[in-house]
Amino acid sequence: MLSPIDTNFSFDNRVINNDPNNPWNIVPTYGKVLDDGTIDSNPYIIQLPNENTNMFISYQSALFAMYKFLTETLERIPEVIYYYANVDKTREEIKKLISDGQWDADVFSEMREDLLKKLNIQNYKTDQKLLKEIQEKQEADQKLLKEMQEKNETDQKLLKELQEKHENDQKLLKEIREILLNKTMI
Repeated sequence: MLSPIDTNFSFDNRVINNDPNNPWNIVPTYGKVLDDGTIDSNPYIIQLPNENTNMFISYQSALFAMYKFLTETLERIPEVIYYYANVDKTREEIKKLISDGQWDADVFSEMREDLLKKLNIQNYKTDQKLLKEIQEKQEADQKLLKEMQEKNETDQKLLKELQEKHENDQKLLKEIREILLNKTMI
């Protein structure tokens, strides 16, 4: 993968090709700056490659290169990485993420839950469930209220009809009394 494609090359004779791992293509080159400010495309000075230019040329140097890479990399990685975060700013940022809908409680859920507890922020999932239950209850109450208002309107219409009927009955009763009173006077 990192070794030259063409393994038939020489450190003594320059080979120009498009192999990015060819030692001759890896070494530093220096070009001549022309009077008009452009750089001549033909290198003026070329550092000669050697077996350390591309350490993946041979199996032994590749093994050594990987050993060096791994040991140097591991030496640079500390066992514990410490971070400092202002509690108030962290709390504000998390609340902002929650309100913007960017706080995905399903990813690293235990760690997020622990962080919410430590920052004394109400449980987002519980709050969301509670909010949803409240909204559903409000919707059910609104529906019930609308049904009650419609029933009340119907009852009001019936009451009005009954009152009108009662008034008509009262008028009829009055007329009957008057007729009876007139008959008894005759």
